[in-house]
Amino acid sequence: MTGVNASQLRQILSLLTKAGFIRSIQGAGGGFILNSPPEEINLQQLYCAIETRKAFHLSVGENNGQPELSKKINDYFLNLFENIQRDIEIKMETITLADLIGDVEKTK
Repeated sequence: MTGVNASQLRQILSLLTKAGFIRSIQGAGGGFILNSPPEEINLQQLYCAIETRKAFHLSVGENNGQPELSKKINDYFLNLFENIQRDIEIKMETITLADLIGDVEKTK
């Protein structure tokens, strides 16, 4: 139903449990339940709970031995991507889990 394999889904649920967003209910009717209303949980919080790297990640090596122009261009893009990353984080902080659920339900 989710398109995520069971192992990966268990890992995500474990991370969300450790972060305090959900709790497990045991038994036949069990499953997982949110610890807070979806209006109080934003996407940036969830993303930080399950991801180990930034949304807009750039992997670059050291600038050792690079010509000065190449270093300046590399630094320019690193700063640009850092700013874009912050913009992404700010936007994700404004979108709640309730917003996401509402938008997904509209597209059904």
